[in-house]
Amino acid sequence: MIKVGILVDSPFDLGGVRRVTNVFANELVKEGYDVSILIYRRNVTADYDLYKLDETVHLIWMNELFTLPNRIIRRTFYELKKIRNTTAAIGNSSTRQKAMFASDTDARIIAKYINANDFDYVIGMACDNSARLAIAKKYIKRARLIGWQHSTTEVYFKTKGIRMYNMDKVVSLMFENLDHYVVCTHDDDEKIKKYYGYDSEVFYDPNTFSTDKRSDLSEKNFIAAGRFVELKNYDKLIEAFAIFAGKKAEWKLVLVGEGPEKGKYDELVKKYGLENRIIMPGRSNDMESHYLNSSVCIMTSQWEGWGLTITEAMQYGLPVIAFDMPSVREIFGDADCGIIVPHGDVERLAQAMIKMTVDHDALVKMGNNAVRQVKNFDCDVICRKWAEILK
Repeated sequence: MIKVGILVDSPFDLGGVRRVTNVFANELVKEGYDVSILIYRRNVTADYDLYKLDETVHLIWMNELFTLPNRIIRRTFYELKKIRNTTAAIGNSSTRQKAMFASDTDARIIAKYINANDFDYVIGMACDNSARLAIAKKYIKRARLIGWQHSTTEVYFKTKGIRMYNMDKVVSLMFENLDHYVVCTHDDDEKIKKYYGYDSEVFYDPNTFSTDKRSDLSEKNFIAAGRFVELKNYDKLIEAFAIFAGKKAEWKLVLVGEGPEKGKYDELVKKYGLENRIIMPGRSNDMESHYLNSSVCIMTSQWEGWGLTITEAMQYGLPVIAFDMPSVREIFGDADCGIIVPHGDVERLAQAMIKMTVDHDALVKMGNNAVRQVKNFDCDVICRKWAEILK
């Protein structure tokens, strides 16, 4: 039996990477792999029910990482990394940059657990854990190492203040020491090749559930879901809906989520007098009900490595309106399952919302197309591609 380890900060927090980790681990178990999740963060409480993680998936807490001296060192270099992500003034040496992801002590500890469990493959979820595997490589006896990128190349490597920006030594080390590097879109693959001369592999993120339920598209509700943070551009969505609401009297906008931008959104809703038209129910553990009671999903993010909210909504037969992003184009493919709007264009977004509401037959057709298109991302389909490298 092939043994696979998955290195992740925590598999039990809310968020797309965590959901994908759990669903992917379950599918690997179903396909006959022996799967373990290596947890990099301390104070993580096991919760197999949160994402229905298969109980045969082993959880490994790398306890030596969490001693007080290691935590102090890690925190110090984490703060240095935040500075390095905005300026080249510090951390120019390879040793210092590596320590911003994993000190030599941490690298030895990670390798110790990998070697002790005799993994055939270890997958680092997102760039931080991919980098940690590359740094630990020299201490790892036989496991083959795979990095899995979950956001866009531009965000990971080229956006000031974020992730791998200004971390040139670690980026080079990562591509030199990982056996495979997986990205979510062909656009990311092309940019990795352009910037670093490295051939990555494109595996779409798998759907995180399967359902036969469909919205009948009779409810006059738009839905958007995600954390209330600047990245999601919900201020632009509210502005677009204000334009739409002046022309269409019945439809409502449901914003599901919570976060630091909530106060800003409340003020915008009051400014436009939309208290009865924009509903913010908070975070929900029952997204299915929201999707089934909606007729169009909207995504206005600045960027998304993939777009799990879109693929979730498509499974329930919802057409999608989204700002133009490479991931959205690849999710839609050639299928007519929604409208892609020029990024940040509030007027065009409002026009798209109006267009969705004037022809119910066209709406139903797009919803049916969405259901067919999203099957391309079913977990068993994606895992068959992963089997090509997990040999």
